[in-house]
Amino acid sequence: MVKNVRYSLKVLTGSNSNLTVPLGLAPVTVGSGRQDAVRVSDHGILPEHLKVFPNLDETDPDSEPEGWGFAYVSGVQISNSVNNARFGTIDEGMTFDIGETRLEVIVTSRDTMMSNMGTVSKPSGTVTAVILGLFMVLTFGYVGWFYYQQSQVTKPRPGYIEIAQLLRAADGRIEPVIDICLSSPSNLSEDEVGYEVATDPSYSFVLLREALDGSSQQSELRQTFVRDLNDRFQRAVLLHTTRNFEGVRKELQSVVERIPVSPDNCVIVRAVLSDLDRLNRRDG
Repeated sequence: MVKNVRYSLKVLTGSNSNLTVPLGLAPVTVGSGRQDAVRVSDHGILPEHLKVFPNLDETDPDSEPEGWGFAYVSGVQISNSVNNARFGTIDEGMTFDIGETRLEVIVTSRDTMMSNMGTVSKPSGTVTAVILGLFMVLTFGYVGWFYYQQSQVTKPRPGYIEIAQLLRAADGRIEPVIDICLSSPSNLSEDEVGYEVATDPSYSFVLLREALDGSSQQSELRQTFVRDLNDRFQRAVLLHTTRNFEGVRKELQSVVERIPVSPDNCVIVRAVLSDLDRLNRRDG
């Protein structure tokens, strides 16, 4: 977890130049809306044009962010210095161009903050006693907190958040998972396959299964399928942070429709169906 590092968004250029907005437990928005943390009134900029939000474990009210994600509002023209990604995870030095405004992700370690506080004079006896008293209170408080934490059962995070992180990581860990799903028997009948209909939700998946291994066509189909899958999972995570669980349910249902195989053979489908069942029981 990111416990000793604080990220902030710093405005490098534009009307709010040098403004720094720290990232914490609440989403930070950039756009033309009155409620946006960074106001950008340039032509074509929408309210909440860009949102940076903490990746929190919603099942644990005391959780700290394990990172911060970003998402652009649907339909806007994207311009940032990374790769014009609509969704992703922030990192130090990452920049975003919103109209004439450029923002940069900066990081300040807690150790650096402490080192800038300077030295203090030697405390008197009374001050020393107070400090020792506070130290003992904090020590026993920490010990109590530690044993309390050890006594708690860690609740698992929703599966779609784990899969979204694998897709976003772009380090190849998701590829074997997708390969297993592709090699799994389809749960569609011959009449239901519909791979000749481009509007069918499972179109990309079925075409990819039919492509020859190693062909250029397979590579292009795979990129299309993974990109579509990633977009849907990242939208689900963004909706999760705003507690729009109905929106999450729709995105997860669309994933199931796009991978027509048994959950027994595909961990993606199995995780999504489990999350859908949990969401349905939550509203039931």
